[in-house]
Amino acid sequence: MEEYGISISRACKLMEIHRSYFYYTEKKDDTEVEEAIRAAAEFGDGFWKIYSRLRREGKGWDHKKVYRVYKAMHYEKRSRLKKRLPARVKKPSGYA
Repeated sequence: MEEYGISISRACKLMEIHRSYFYYTEKKDDTEVEEAIRAAAEFGDGFWKIYSRLRREGKGWDHKKVYRVYKAMHYEKRSRLKKRLPARVKKPSGYA
């Protein structure tokens, strides 16, 4: 801004962003949660098993925070597809 000699509010209008967005700084520090997930995920379990293991260890984070960090770490484990049963052959109802 000082380089071009215009105010912050004018620069934000030109960029089409809110002035509060210019001043925003992220406060989230999830390194502790990431380390706990890495330690709990050593067995290759899915999210809910990892979350319940963290709760048993006494970590007080809710599932939404843990899931947000889990997804950001790309630890998503594919869920297994259900085995398809063969199509049932229908018989007419008048025969025994």
